[in-house]
Amino acid sequence: MDDMIDLQPATVVDTLKAVDAAARGVASWIQEAGDAPVVVVGVGTGGHAARGVTVALNAALGDSTGRRVEFRESEDQARAPRKGGVCIAVSHGGLTVSTLNALAAARATGARTAVIIAAPSSFAHDLADLVLQLPMRDKSYCHTVGYTSPIAAGLQIGSHLNGELLDMELVASYLQQSVTALRAAAASIGPAWKDVERLISAGSLVDEPSARELALDFAEAAWIPASPFGVEDVLHGQMVGHDSKSALTITLTGGPEPEAAAATAEKLLRAAGHIGLHVTLIASEDISSLIAPDSTPEGRLVIPSTTLPPVVQTLLGGAIALQALTMSLVYVRGTNPDFLRREQQQYREAVPLGGAKRTASDPRH
Repeated sequence: MDDMIDLQPATVVDTLKAVDAAARGVASWIQEAGDAPVVVVGVGTGGHAARGVTVALNAALGDSTGRRVEFRESEDQARAPRKGGVCIAVSHGGLTVSTLNALAAARATGARTAVIIAAPSSFAHDLADLVLQLPMRDKSYCHTVGYTSPIAAGLQIGSHLNGELLDMELVASYLQQSVTALRAAAASIGPAWKDVERLISAGSLVDEPSARELALDFAEAAWIPASPFGVEDVLHGQMVGHDSKSALTITLTGGPEPEAAAATAEKLLRAAGHIGLHVTLIASEDISSLIAPDSTPEGRLVIPSTTLPPVVQTLLGGAIALQALTMSLVYVRGTNPDFLRREQQQYREAVPLGGAKRTASDPRH
């Protein structure tokens, strides 16, 4: 997993170049869609990346409500598809059954379909009118490149929507700066959290994708049960089941009314800390400055500032922060972050029982 984290700054330039032509095509579809639905679908890390793509597209369209482009879980889109418009799927390997069904259902309603994908050939390619082909497959089942690359593709679509093309080298430089700074910030938190048994990962609006991906990474890489919630929601009963063996992370990097959001976050940090939870904050520099340092006594991860669009800091800077925090726990707990415990027989045997994936040997048509 660490080697994949290190590859992200260089990979992002290759990704932005590789998807550019298809990204321009998808942007044209969205502009032509009018009031028809524009839906982004996925599950797992693909679903969290799809949420990030949704944030990127709404930011490009100037929609702070997040309503113009809609994220839907693949199974929901498959069972009750939006009719017509545009459907964009995120799938790393193109084998996820529900995502394939979502693309097929969207196409059946007359929607234009696109897939953001790392596998060079898959079932998903057969169901997509446009393919945003990512140049690198993630070597770890706990995805890092497999999370940030689809988001970069979404940012590239967004750049064609609003005409503000991204400086690719600046994005790469920003990711490298973030990896260095956030690893250092996370280093002290891992040892303090070594015996944590549960995690609450809180994040709302533009920070929901990062909060959800953090919860998944804690489960996959550090083997710690984790649950994502909206920030306000945690204040309404969720902490009753938690104590000093639990931890809380709040991700807050942007969005409307930052002062109000910061005030709510600080209250939650103090309430959780009073119960005994370990607490930390992932925040942009400006929002971190609004939250008193003594509310996070074990430290916090402050995402470096940038002249790039704020959505880049939120999505890509936030991704590096959650990866650094996860790895700080992996180091002290000694877990293997790469195989989802498939080196253990019962976890390996559970994969086909779940039926979430097709196999590459299945017939394509």
